[in-house]
Amino acid sequence: MNLISNPLLFMLAKFFLVFVLIAAALPKLRDRDEFHGVVANYRVLPDVLAYPFARMLPYLELSFAALLLINAVTAYAGVLVALLLLSFAIAIGINLARGRTHIDCGCLRGAERGNGIGLVQFARPLVLAGFALYVAQAANAGVTATLGETVLALAAAAMTAILYTGADMLSSLSPASSNNS
Repeated sequence: MNLISNPLLFMLAKFFLVFVLIAAALPKLRDRDEFHGVVANYRVLPDVLAYPFARMLPYLELSFAALLLINAVTAYAGVLVALLLLSFAIAIGINLARGRTHIDCGCLRGAERGNGIGLVQFARPLVLAGFALYVAQAANAGVTATLGETVLALAAAAMTAILYTGADMLSSLSPASSNNS
C-alpha cells in the first residue's frame, strides 16, 4: 500500500485540514474589524477590496472545511484549500521580500497576534497546501476508510490540531521568536 492509498493517512490529513480551517476562521469572525486591519496591513489588495475580503475569508474557510467533509467533492475541496493556502504564502512572501516582518500574520489570530511574520509563517501554508493536494489526490484515487479508521483518524487529527495550535501559542510567548529565522 502506498501513501496515497492509505485510508488512515487520508482521513487524518482531511480532518486535520478541517480543524485548521475552523481554528483559523472562528477568531476572524469574533473580531472582524481587527482582522480587516490585518488584511489591509498586508498591502497586497487594493484598499477597496481589503474590507470585503476580510469579511468573506472566514466564511470561505468554514465553507472549504465543510466541503472537505463531503466525499463527493473532497477532491475539488482539496484543490480549493491548496489554492487558498498558496495565496496566503504568496502574501506572506511578498511582505517578507519587502522587509515588512513586523506585520501580524493573521493566521490563527489568538496564537500569533502581533508577533510578526517570518520563514515559519511562510512555510506553514505551503506545508498545509501539500496536505490539501494530498487529500485531493487520494480522494480522486477513490480512497475510502472504514468506520474504525475514520474514528481513529478523527481522534488523531484532533490531537494534532491541538498540538499545532499549542505550538503556535508557545512560540508566541518566546522572546526569541522564530519570526527572525
